[in-house]
Amino acid sequence: MKRESLWCILVLVGAAVAAAGEDHAERWARLIEERESREAEERKARVLQDLDKAEAMRKETKPAWEAIETTEQEGDETKASYYRKKLQPILDGQERMIERLNRTESLEKRYAMDPVDPATLTAAYSTNAIRADLDYKGKRFLIEGNVLALDTTDDGTPGVMLAGGAVCYFDKRWIEDLAKLEKSDLIVVYGLFAGRLGEPRSWHGFVDCELAWPVF
Repeated sequence: MKRESLWCILVLVGAAVAAAGEDHAERWARLIEERESREAEERKARVLQDLDKAEAMRKETKPAWEAIETTEQEGDETKASYYRKKLQPILDGQERMIERLNRTESLEKRYAMDPVDPATLTAAYSTNAIRADLDYKGKRFLIEGNVLALDTTDDGTPGVMLAGGAVCYFDKRWIEDLAKLEKSDLIVVYGLFAGRLGEPRSWHGFVDCELAWPVF
């Protein structure tokens, strides 16, 4: 009788532990989902707020541009040069901010897809390289990974190596943004998949890349 009672107790304890484990897993999944949803809403709110600021800047700088244009039309180059000298640095800074904000806004539109990690490409090519070429090569998509190294080619083209086996090459206009990255940073890149590189063709090469995230 004692042995049967002990067995029943062990079964009940095991069932309780299993149930607790399932509850914990479900709770963790829900927390992750809620956190991601909250972060997405916060990012969207920041973008909308920044876009409002950008629009206000456009309105504020419009009279300055009009003043420069008017003085040029009147032939008063001295006055026009004065306006440009005084206002151009401010306008340039505002234009750079507006460009950054517009790029942030485009994330939800242009990059409306789930990122792929290098491990997914490696698994696809290990299974069937011919099918993987048909599925991925020559197509643009997001690739996500941690920065392994940052360098430039002999002609000055900046490149980023991602952990897991991806190499992303950027236009030189991205140098300032890429210079702000550090090793191990998690980034998302939007690029054209050119196929496998090197020997034994273990690196996945992307060209004409854009830094989709983070946005500086």
